[in-house]
Amino acid sequence: MPTNTDQLQDTVIALEALVTDMLAQSHSKESAKKIVADYKLKYSQAAIKEREKTEEAARVSRAIGLAKRDFTEKLRDDYWSIEVLSDKQRKEHIAKVWESLVAEHGLPEDTNIPAYDHQRASFEQLITRKAELEALISTANLSQAEEAKAFAENAKASYKQAMEEQLRVRLAELNRMTGMTDGDREQLIASAKQDCKLSIARHASEQDRAISTSKVTFARVDNAKRELNKLNTLIKKSI
Repeated sequence: MPTNTDQLQDTVIALEALVTDMLAQSHSKESAKKIVADYKLKYSQAAIKEREKTEEAARVSRAIGLAKRDFTEKLRDDYWSIEVLSDKQRKEHIAKVWESLVAEHGLPEDTNIPAYDHQRASFEQLITRKAELEALISTANLSQAEEAKAFAENAKASYKQAMEEQLRVRLAELNRMTGMTDGDREQLIASAKQDCKLSIARHASEQDRAISTSKVTFARVDNAKRELNKLNTLIKKSI
């Protein structure tokens, strides 16, 4: 009895002969054989693996270029955060930035980190940055942000309570209504519940955006205060 391997080989031989005969109708018999042989070579497992290897190498090369660009831009944006760190903290921060980009761009984990030479700020630059942080802190309206956050939180809770009460009343009305089948009643009840749920969700999303905006303001001021404390230390050392 032929084995599965024998059957597979017979099928391949038959297909090869069929393709060769079909090609021979528009080419010579020798040309048809050469075309089939070239295709067998081109689509051999070794050839496929080599093409995949080449394509992956090209992808990695492109990805490294993009990662290096993002690395430079990220560290440029993080300049002042990096400036107030100790040498050890700075190295750790830079390493974490590169690690995140290696993962983001699908690079091999052992891809070398690009060189980065942090240029320390001059005394004049420190003073300018200090003024920027002080201006940010002094102009931030934290009271308004707190009021907006509290208002949104209260509005979110009160709207939900009001809509749930409306739903309770509506369900009671539907349950008292006559002249409809149980199926129709169930459909109306399900629709009322869904409308209530969607309305609450939409309103909550709007209030969450307002809350998020306030939290961003608080975080920006807190970060500025922390950076300012470290910056003042650098300024004192520079005097």
